Amino acid sequence: MATQFSVSFQVVKQQLWRLKRHLSKRMLVIEFRQDSLVLAQFQLLPDGLKLCGFVREVLPGDAVERGVPKDPQLMAELISSLCKEQFLVGHRAIVVLPPQAVHLSSHWLPGGQQVEDLQQSLLESSSPIQLPF
Repeated sequence: MATQFSVSFQVVKQQLWRLKRHLSKRMLVIEFRQDSLVLAQFQLLPDGLKLCGFVREVLPGDAVERGVPKDPQLMAELISSLCKEQFLVGHRAIVVLPPQAVHLSSHWLPGGQQVEDLQQSLLESSSPIQLPF
């Protein structure tokens, strides 16, 4: 008597993808542009980096604001589906922040002071100049 069993190749494919992602030594670089999402997969080599995969997905104009997705859950689902479709795996993910995501300001410091004195005055809690760290 022969036994029959059915194998869903989609389930096997997903399991292999998860195993490959878990064992991978590659990095996934994510960049949120104003009009697109860029995913790049790199492999670390002793003498540099090797580009192993790349995908650029066009986004609606209001999907990203100052380098940050407006709907993080929806963006996470998009990234996950793109990685599965394009077989992009990575042990680590790196997010590239555009200049719009960073707050920059200029301040004039009094002249004629020693660098150590300026550093000390900037680190005081009563300083009018607020540092972002």
